[in-house]
Amino acid sequence: MSDERPGEVLAINPSGSIDRVIARVHEAGEVLRAASHDRVIRAIAGAAARLGDPDSRVGSEARASIPMRSGLSEQNVEHALSTSLEPLREDRLRTALTAFERAHHGRTTAPVRLAGMVLASNVFSAALRPLAWSLLLRVPAVVKPSSGDEGLAELFAVALAESDAELADAIALLRFARSDAAMLSAMASRCDVVHAWGSDRSVAEIRASLSATTSFVAHGHGLGAVFVPRSALTSASAVEHVADEIGLDVALYDQRGCLSPHFVLVERGGNVPAIELARVLSERALASQAREMPRGTLPLAMGAMQVQWRGVGATRGELFEGDGWAVTYEADAALRLSPGWRNLAVHDVADVRELGARLAPFGVHLKALGVAGEIDVRWNVARALPAPLAPRVSETGAMQTPGLLAATDGEPPWSGFVRLVDVD
Repeated sequence: MSDERPGEVLAINPSGSIDRVIARVHEAGEVLRAASHDRVIRAIAGAAARLGDPDSRVGSEARASIPMRSGLSEQNVEHALSTSLEPLREDRLRTALTAFERAHHGRTTAPVRLAGMVLASNVFSAALRPLAWSLLLRVPAVVKPSSGDEGLAELFAVALAESDAELADAIALLRFARSDAAMLSAMASRCDVVHAWGSDRSVAEIRASLSATTSFVAHGHGLGAVFVPRSALTSASAVEHVADEIGLDVALYDQRGCLSPHFVLVERGGNVPAIELARVLSERALASQAREMPRGTLPLAMGAMQVQWRGVGATRGELFEGDGWAVTYEADAALRLSPGWRNLAVHDVADVRELGARLAPFGVHLKALGVAGEIDVRWNVARALPAPLAPRVSETGAMQTPGLLAATDGEPPWSGFVRLVDVD
């Protein structure tokens, strides 16, 4: 980035300095737009490979800094890094770009001139997919990390600069206080589209700061749920398999992300009752994850919420509790959000139709639905969901690892980065 070290986060104060940064990003954007597909793909994959290598400079820094900043265990960070970087391999990037081109066959796609991204801090790897799509579609970007940022966006920019310094100049990371509305407005007003992650309140505040000519892509509060059809609970070994997959979904990011499951709905009529799945989840799956992927340090405020949540669960049904996790069985009681940090409720549900009715109140906030069993079951569940539910429906064990082509908030992952031009 010209006078700065490539990939460096810039501490911005006076709004006039944003113009200088934007000018440099626009200049680098010309290079990005002129670059071949192969060059861009090699640059992204090269950056991902550096981050994935614990012996590289950026890979070593990621493993040293992210656990400390995020509060996640080293094992959790390592697993999250490997699964988040896997979609950024060269073959995956080529497949994603081909799918984008096929999706818009017969139309002209016009990339926007500049994208803005305002990041949240609950899941440290969330910026990787939008940054990859921004580069793939030749859109330069200015990125504001959160005040509690774990640093992966910055490290990706550094790794990208090591892979291709010219293309890395098309991404600028700006650090200023989230409360600085004037600076946020100054940044957003210079962008054609702004992607924003965070709470519903913070996303609404960002939206209100935009002009009518700036597109907005909101990524507000989200949660996940799990559906277990009766066909998936045919035997004790099948229950253990399903429990292990759900346990991984819960343990990743310590159940703090917008794709993390808060409750499991089990279809009645299986060979094994839902309360047995709850017991196996606690005594086997989450106990195993506690050894292999330990939970991070529980914040004091979350501890108080956790005690309250578990107490309510015990009065509603059955509480299975371990050192650092808990599972409740609450039969057909009303669904409620858990405090995260590996606290999960299991409920009964009659069938797929009732599943949709129970989940409908969560609306657009339901961003992930894990479904145990084969893919045809997932399709049947997806077709039965009532509007406005539009979660990513995945197999259990993969809720936290969306690929590059996975929809985001019910929209294509490239939403906002391009505009379509039709010729009638």
